Amino acid sequence: MTGKKNMTMTEAVRRLVCRLQAVTALIVATLPLWSCSDDNPVNPPVPPTHEPVVYLTLKVDVNEGSSMAPASRADGTYYFEEPTRDNERMHDLFVVVVRSEDNTVESRRFVTFDNNAVVSADNLIFKLTSGDKRLFLVANSSSLPSDIIDLLETPIGSVFPEDVLNAATLSRYSYQPFFTGNQKIPMAETFDLTLEPDNSEGEPTYCSARVFVTRIAVKYTFMCPEEVSGITVRLAGVATKQYLMPNEVQYDPGKYLPGETINGITGRNIINFTAPYDPVCADYQVKLTGRYKVDGLGIDGLPDGTSTYRYDPIYLMETPGSSFYLSALFDEGAKDPVGNDVSGTWFENRRLPNLPLLPRNTHVIVNLSGKAGLECSVDLVPYRGCVLQPYFGIPRE
Repeated sequence: MTGKKNMTMTEAVRRLVCRLQAVTALIVATLPLWSCSDDNPVNPPVPPTHEPVVYLTLKVDVNEGSSMAPASRADGTYYFEEPTRDNERMHDLFVVVVRSEDNTVESRRFVTFDNNAVVSADNLIFKLTSGDKRLFLVANSSSLPSDIIDLLETPIGSVFPEDVLNAATLSRYSYQPFFTGNQKIPMAETFDLTLEPDNSEGEPTYCSARVFVTRIAVKYTFMCPEEVSGITVRLAGVATKQYLMPNEVQYDPGKYLPGETINGITGRNIINFTAPYDPVCADYQVKLTGRYKVDGLGIDGLPDGTSTYRYDPIYLMETPGSSFYLSALFDEGAKDPVGNDVSGTWFENRRLPNLPLLPRNTHVIVNLSGKAGLECSVDLVPYRGCVLQPYFGIPRE
């Protein structure tokens, strides 16, 4: 039988020290496990700071309540006009929300509208953080090139190519209109907003913004008396290139101010804008089509017992300048109101009055007459912009 050896004092102390070191190492190794499972840790981690949530609500008012009847003004009475054709209404809308501090996309939405002008694909309630934002709004994108759509579809979290979008231009051939009569007219605008939380309890803030978009084309409508039928017109020096987005546009009474209300319709005037650096201009000539008899309107906007004839509209580009000219050729057999034969005759370079400039979202109504050669007057009519009116609804998570 073998017995235990008697340990020396030195050996006993050495073994005790080793055991204490092992226990200490075990305690250190298990501390993370204890701190994770402890309901009341001694030094709890600092929770991350979260931005206050702000729900921004936009409602699109695309059913602008206009009848399809045209508006004929012989006296040049000033007023705002509703859209008169389906292609002038809003059919779809891109909304891109960008954080101003780092120019990244925070939210993006594409919505479409049904025949009753109701949002049919999605709503327009945006869950955002507080701070400064920039909204980019582009409507009727089906009439825009694919590279523009690619910019609007920049992924959330990516840097938005704002400079590229603002520099984007659209072109037309000199012998073609900007948009044909069956193309949806694109609309665009940008807005700067500041979203601020309205409480300190961590609850979401609900806010809204009143914004609008403007059509990027100039609409021409030619009116003539019954005695004049077939007409070919030539507009001199119309731009063949323009910016997609409004560029240094000045609004009256102001972009961020309530619009002026005339005859129950609220709208704004564009009093200045910037064209591309090299706006090549060219004459545009076309034979007018689609002649319709319509009622003449008095100062009060009601039929006054007279009649006139309207041709289908022409959509061209906004054009810088202050003097604009029209030439017209009347078809064979055309006579003026006093019976003089004016067929086959070009009436050259008649100045269009009352045109201080030709910005987007403007309707130029040209009243033609063959009396004493060619006489023309102009009613310069601002469209009402398509207004996005706010309302409060159920937040979209």
